[in-house]
Amino acid sequence: ESLLEMSKEELVDLVLRKEARKEEGKKKKKQQRPFEISKFRTANVALKYAYVGWQHHGLSIQKDAGNTVEEHLFRALQQLRLVAVKSGEASRKKDGRVRCGLEAETMYQRCGRTDVGVSALCQVSSLVMRVSDKSIGADDLSGIDLLHPPSDDPSALARLHIDFARKLNQVLPPSIRVYGSCFVPDGFSARFDCGTRTYKYFFLKESLDLDRMRAAAQHLLGEHDFRNFCKIDAANVLTFTRTILSISIDAVDDNDSLYAFTIHGQAFLWHQVRCMVAVLFLIGYGLEEPDVVRTLLDLEQVPSKPIYPYASEIPLVLWDCEFPGATFNYVPGVLERVRDELCSQWQDLILKAAVLRGMLGHITGLAQTKEQEGEDIVMEDNCGTVAFSFPTPPLAQHQYGYQKAPYVPLLLRPRGLSVEEMRKSMSSKKRKIYAGKVEAAREAFKKKKIDRPFPKESKHL
Repeated sequence: ESLLEMSKEELVDLVLRKEARKEEGKKKKKQQRPFEISKFRTANVALKYAYVGWQHHGLSIQKDAGNTVEEHLFRALQQLRLVAVKSGEASRKKDGRVRCGLEAETMYQRCGRTDVGVSALCQVSSLVMRVSDKSIGADDLSGIDLLHPPSDDPSALARLHIDFARKLNQVLPPSIRVYGSCFVPDGFSARFDCGTRTYKYFFLKESLDLDRMRAAAQHLLGEHDFRNFCKIDAANVLTFTRTILSISIDAVDDNDSLYAFTIHGQAFLWHQVRCMVAVLFLIGYGLEEPDVVRTLLDLEQVPSKPIYPYASEIPLVLWDCEFPGATFNYVPGVLERVRDELCSQWQDLILKAAVLRGMLGHITGLAQTKEQEGEDIVMEDNCGTVAFSFPTPPLAQHQYGYQKAPYVPLLLRPRGLSVEEMRKSMSSKKRKIYAGKVEAAREAFKKKKIDRPFPKESKHL
């Protein structure tokens, strides 16, 4: 009744005052306390995960590119409060994406950086993470040695240990899946403690001469300077010497059509695998002789890299990483879930490939039955799908273009600057940074932390 007696002005004033009190109540609402990871048990953890490279803009987080694997991983770690939240986390970039990164004390390291389009079956990252849902002192498990849990209480570690894979996969996109983890000693680095790495590169056999390719691949075995088989990064790479332990070319399916290079080595340079594969393809197509590999490894004959395109990044996979002494834990339920998700994605791609194959078969059938020299192709609707084969290797057509222009042998092509020339042309700031890296490498060699010093790489400084 009192509202009925109020004037229009009084009703408006009443509504405004109620809205003001409502907004004031929201401001006074208790704010969420900041997460303090120091109150929880933390440890150095190695995560093993896989990702589909063509759905992301590379592995490493970048300032000017989003949708990288690490950007999704870091955001998931922060969302689950498994790592210290970086100050300013809530700030946003111009495009609206939340800034994300890890604090220095997280000690984050990755095993191998993969570029845009490259996938990984076994990527490993190490970092300091929260390993318990209970704060320090809330239970009697704070004194457990995570690397050597007590044998008389086998459930202690399970009660302390967080199921990292299951939790992370709940917030990661389907193209990134964590499936293993283990505790590692303080100071462990996924990059420097990795013993060996294995890459696979898938390809269609087509008209490739695999025997010539296998003969050429043997020249890559052992320790060599691979500066003519990589993208040169003169400012950051101290030595281009790497060791290839094994390389093989094996069939992947029973139809003798799909094959894979398997390259096993201690470490790899930027685009090294793609460069090696590109040269082996040229040899397989008969455009180069197998001995060209040995010639490119001889820096006296070829001191700087000839200009040639890389092999495609899509078929390249970081297949395995070995860490002596590290034993990863795999949860059966997680493995089954990841397997089912990969199977679903594979089936989806198989159906898409079937659509394209049907289209190719139909068009090829039209061309084979109706195309005659000097005559136009007559399109008819009653042509069925027929088996087809590529008349010319698509890889050679698209990447090397030898049909459009005469092929130029690798040793006769223009060459880029040598490593020494690149370093001499560096700015004074970059030269100072590089000199510091050389000195740090020498000190590490004196302390027996690395296998070789780098005197030849720094003679011009």
